[in-house]
Amino acid sequence: MFRLCLLLLVAITSCSRAGRIIDAVSQTIGSTGDTQRGELLRGANDPPYGPTLVLPSGLRLEHLTQDALLTASYPDPTALPFAGSRGDHYQRPEFFVDIPTLSAATRRARASRNFSLDEYVRLPDRNGDERCYVDPQIAQHVQDLRDAWGGPLILNSTFRSPRYNAAIGGAFFSCHMYGDALDVAIPDTRRARDFYNLALAIGVDFIDAFSNTVAADGSGWIHIDDRGF
Repeated sequence: MFRLCLLLLVAITSCSRAGRIIDAVSQTIGSTGDTQRGELLRGANDPPYGPTLVLPSGLRLEHLTQDALLTASYPDPTALPFAGSRGDHYQRPEFFVDIPTLSAATRRARASRNFSLDEYVRLPDRNGDERCYVDPQIAQHVQDLRDAWGGPLILNSTFRSPRYNAAIGGAFFSCHMYGDALDVAIPDTRRARDFYNLALAIGVDFIDAFSNTVAADGSGWIHIDDRGF
């Protein structure tokens, strides 16, 4: 049903889907087909994350780094302003991608069909963070959005450490700190509402209100995240 709706949206907006999936480094999900693999990656991937990260392209990053000081800098999930199982999605991450150890080739490798790993790590790198995380589910969803839009998209906010998030006044429990949130620049101010509606259709858990992130002239961004509820 999801794919049928997405295809209808693509047809309506006269978008053309991108080409075949290009595996970045290795196929790690065995004989799983592209469709089944995409469905697997749409499942929640909540902290504490494990030592291996597999992204939608098949790019596999082994031996993620543990950083006790960084983990301790995260908000205490018991301080959440809501109760119940939602707190499970805000456990302190324990494993991170170590940005300085990534080779240039790995940074250029595809995280998904149209996005390189570098598009996710260069922003935290620029912000002075040596560690980051990329949630495979949000990487799959932004690829779905790119497919539906039919043209290039720019990620203008990816992972933020608690340090950097606090410095810019981000939400105390911002999903950017957990690697499962992205801000995507509006690619066409004349069609800002169309782009926002496509984002609503791809099935993420949360999208910030149009009026919060898009100016009257159509410029701005959309915030999407997979917070798990």
